[in-house]
Amino acid sequence: MNSYKIIYLPIELKDREFDAKLFLATSLLDKGFSVVIGQQWAIYQALRDLPKGVILFKSLNKISSSAAIQAKNFGHITLAQEEESLPFAGNKSLDSIFTLLNIEIFDSLDYVLCNGDLEKKYHESKGIKSGKLITVGNLRIDILKKGIREVFFKDKVSEIKKRFGKYILINTNFGFVNATIGSVDHIFNIYVQAGLTNPADQDSVNEFNDLVNWELSNLKEIRDFVRLASETFKSHNIIIRPHPAENIMAIENEFKNIKNVYVIRDGSHVPWTMGADFLIHTSCTTGFEARILETTAISIVSNNNFLSQDMISNKVNIITKNSVEAISKILEYSDSESNMPRKDIVIYEPIIDNILENCAQEKIVKFIEKINLISNEINFPKFPDTERKPFQIQKCFISLHEIENKIKKIFGMKLNINEYKIETLTDSLFFITKENS
Repeated sequence: MNSYKIIYLPIELKDREFDAKLFLATSLLDKGFSVVIGQQWAIYQALRDLPKGVILFKSLNKISSSAAIQAKNFGHITLAQEEESLPFAGNKSLDSIFTLLNIEIFDSLDYVLCNGDLEKKYHESKGIKSGKLITVGNLRIDILKKGIREVFFKDKVSEIKKRFGKYILINTNFGFVNATIGSVDHIFNIYVQAGLTNPADQDSVNEFNDLVNWELSNLKEIRDFVRLASETFKSHNIIIRPHPAENIMAIENEFKNIKNVYVIRDGSHVPWTMGADFLIHTSCTTGFEARILETTAISIVSNNNFLSQDMISNKVNIITKNSVEAISKILEYSDSESNMPRKDIVIYEPIIDNILENCAQEKIVKFIEKINLISNEINFPKFPDTERKPFQIQKCFISLHEIENKIKKIFGMKLNINEYKIETLTDSLFFITKENS
C-alpha cells in the first residue's frame, strides 16, 4: 500500500474559501503532498480515524477550537488562521475578535498563521509564544492578483457582462439585522457560544448592540442608495449581492418592482467585482479586495465606529457619509476615469503581508515542507452519509465535475493533471493525490 503525506483543507464557506484553498492544494501537490479538501463537517466527524496529517483550520473561535483540540489529541498537526481578522487594521478591532477566545485554543494549535506582522505582534502582546506565530499573508489575496485572477474568473466575468452590460455592484453584509438563520437574539446566542460576546460583561453586550445599530444605519443608506441609483443611472443595472449569511428573500421582496435592480447570490463575489463599473459597500472586506482588483470602490460610512475606523477597505477606498454623496462620487468619476483616485496600499503590508509582492501560498507551502510530517498508508474510514443541515449544504456544496473542471484550469498553469487522481470520499469532500505516489 502506498504512503502519503496528507494535508487537510476543510472548508466552511465555499464562495469565500474554495478557490484560494484549491490554489494552495495545487502547490502542495506539486511538492509531493496529497490533499483532502472539501466540507469541514465530515472531516471533523472523522478526526479520530483519519490518517494523520496537517489540518489547516480557518478560525480560532470556540466552535473551531473544539475540532482543533480533538485533532491535536488524535495526533494531527494543527494550523489555523483567523479569517475574520483579514479586514482589520487596528488593535481595537482585533480585540473584538480575539479577546474573548479561550486561550487554550493556542495550546491545541501547533502554529497560528497570521495575515501580517500587526496580527503577529498583537498575539505576542497577549502572551502567545513568538515561535508559534507565522506571518504568511492571506490566500484569498493571492488569487486576486493579475495573472492569477484571470485563470479563476475571466470566463465568469465575460458571462456576467454579457448578461447585464454596465452595472453598479452593491455588496451587503447585514449578518445581524437580516440573518438567514434567525433573529438578532438568535445571533446574540451564537456570538456567546462562539466566545465573541460575554453576556456577563456589560461592555461586551453594549458592543454587540452597537454593532446591531451600526448595521441598521448602514441598511438604511443602502436602501436609499439603490432607489437613487436606479433613477440616476438609467444606462446601468444595479446588482445587489447579499452576504451568504443574509436572508436574500427579504431583499428581493423589497426591490422586486424596480426594473433595473437585480438581487443575485451566485458564487464568489470576485468576478462580479471585476466586471463592475463601481462597487458600493458599507465597510466591507470586499472593498479592499476591489482595490486589489482595480475596481473603484465607494464605502458609505454613515455611523462611524471602531470597525469602520479599523476596516482596511475604508483606508484604501473612497469614503462618503451617505447615499447622496455616493451618487455624487459616481457622477464625478464616471466620465473621467483618469481622475479616479488610487490610494497607495504599500503602507498596509504589515497588516496583510501579501498585499503586493509576497505570496501567501508560497510561504505556507514552504512552512509545511519544514514540518516533520510522517508518511501514512491511506486507509480512510468509511464516511457515513453526512446528515448536514440545509444551511450547511448551502454553505459548501462541491460536485466532482466542478472540482475536476476547476482544478484542470489551475493545473494548467504548472502541472500535468494526467498525473493526478481525484477521489470522492463523501458528499463535497475529495482526496487528490499523484498517481502511483
